[in-house]
Amino acid sequence: MKKFQGVKIFIFLFIISVLASGCGVSFKSPSAQSNVTLTNGGIYKSVDFGNTWKQVSLINTVSPNIPTFTSGNITVLAIDPNDDNAFYAGINQGGLIYTYDGAQSWTTATSLKKITINDIVVSHENKCVIFVASTNKIYKSVDCARTWHQTYNDNDPATKINTITVDPTNSAIVYAGTSRSELLESKDSGKSWIAKYRFDIPANRTSRSGMGSTVVNRILVNPRNTKNLWVSTEGDAIYRSLDGGASWKHYRDDFFEINPQAVRIRDMAIAQIDGRTIIVATDAGILKSADLGESWDNVALIPPSQRTPINKIAMAVFDTNVIYYVTDTTLGVSRNGGRTWESKVLPSERKGSALVLDSHNSNIVYLGVFLLEEKK
Repeated sequence: MKKFQGVKIFIFLFIISVLASGCGVSFKSPSAQSNVTLTNGGIYKSVDFGNTWKQVSLINTVSPNIPTFTSGNITVLAIDPNDDNAFYAGINQGGLIYTYDGAQSWTTATSLKKITINDIVVSHENKCVIFVASTNKIYKSVDCARTWHQTYNDNDPATKINTITVDPTNSAIVYAGTSRSELLESKDSGKSWIAKYRFDIPANRTSRSGMGSTVVNRILVNPRNTKNLWVSTEGDAIYRSLDGGASWKHYRDDFFEINPQAVRIRDMAIAQIDGRTIIVATDAGILKSADLGESWDNVALIPPSQRTPINKIAMAVFDTNVIYYVTDTTLGVSRNGGRTWESKVLPSERKGSALVLDSHNSNIVYLGVFLLEEKK
């Protein structure tokens, strides 16, 4: 009898150890897709350039039950710029979760409740200072996500704060982008805000694409020169400023000449190592500049770029040759600056919605997924 009880205890401990490892399953890509179970949501981690994946979805709890967020739709995934083990993720209508152990386990930011988070940014100077954007509001934490207070509330409840970022050399300067085509700026860590610039389509013209929208969806600050700002819009290409936002160069015509669909921007990234290499994810694939936007190249993809809307894009911190992108079905990886690509199947039937690289090991990638709505 005692021997039988010992066997049961061993089996129980084995099951617990498997669950505690991250409730994960390794997915092989791109071969043997028929043998892959493509059902789960949440966040996945790969340590080999996306060849195999592990679902990382364990939530810290004192409960005997082990909760996960495998059914969650991820809206955004952000890394602490000074700690490769610290990540923050937004779950659609599920609030904020965070990890300080490289996604082995996650903690829920209970004080934020189950809001939908549009963007997250962590201060470069103080890892406990975090901003999140949700609906028409911005929230701030100064104690590593334990407590939060509202630091901006737009007067128009229909306005959406889509993106937020912090100056990498002066964390008192914070930028936010709105669905009202505005670039907001705070110079006192979010205590007060001004509308720094409005990216309106002039009344005397319409977008050449016929579907232009100056809704701001991404803001970048050049880490090598923080006077250099980049703003992307949903349907009117991107803007560049070299003087801290006082004046702007618009790339609508440049992008339109490459491909009319290239004016519809999904994401963009700037190389931290040189501050000159820019990659832009569009509905027509990827555009790249190696000279701070003076010239642009259309990056050839597999399948051809005109059929490849890119959802998210990322570039290695210390190597501009390593670029990742994700679509609704595929992860693309290049190790030679976009000249050639490896195509990897996603570990889930959900679309790729968030993409973050380890700052020091570009072979380590984190992927958030989101359930596509069925077409009726």
